[in-house]
Amino acid sequence: MGERSALTTIQNKTAPKILILWYAKQPYFSGSFNFTECKYSNCILTEDKKVHNTSEAVLFAYRDMSSNVPVKKNGQIWVIVNIESPASDSDLSHVWDNKFDWSMTYRRDSEILLNYKTFRRTRPLNKNYHEIFKNKTKLLAWAVSNCGSASKRGEYVTELEKYIEVDIYGRCGKVPCPAESMPGCHEALSQKNKFYL
Repeated sequence: MGERSALTTIQNKTAPKILILWYAKQPYFSGSFNFTECKYSNCILTEDKKVHNTSEAVLFAYRDMSSNVPVKKNGQIWVIVNIESPASDSDLSHVWDNKFDWSMTYRRDSEILLNYKTFRRTRPLNKNYHEIFKNKTKLLAWAVSNCGSASKRGEYVTELEKYIEVDIYGRCGKVPCPAESMPGCHEALSQKNKFYL
């Protein structure tokens, strides 16, 4: 979010402002949030907990929640936010039972659908795919930090390695990622690898 107390605002003179509090111990989304494509462009998103009592909605990151539950203002909408599978997380403390009105997850039955960044292209790509392909000298890459996934994806990759070479990066691999952040790691791997798991 940049500055922790900074507000991200889209000016809309006719509609009243809707204040949304991102109640997190650490920034969950990097950069600023742009409401331009949103049906409601009169929203203000902040991480400043001083506005808790005046917020219309409060977003809580599943992995950032302690046993200290703030007081819920009457009529306020509380949203639980999680992009990971429940199999990857432990259960919440019972102090959070019946606190949430909406969910914001990867599931299509959530009130708010949240998935990894996907964008619709507005301009056609002008790339020389032949040149790009020539520079990709490795076949398959996988960057992974959760080594004991319930999905057994690790076992799948172990079986796959019997037939083709798989370069595994991150905590579960033989080599650290070539960049510090996971998006940076993916970008670096895409330069040399034809496919990514």
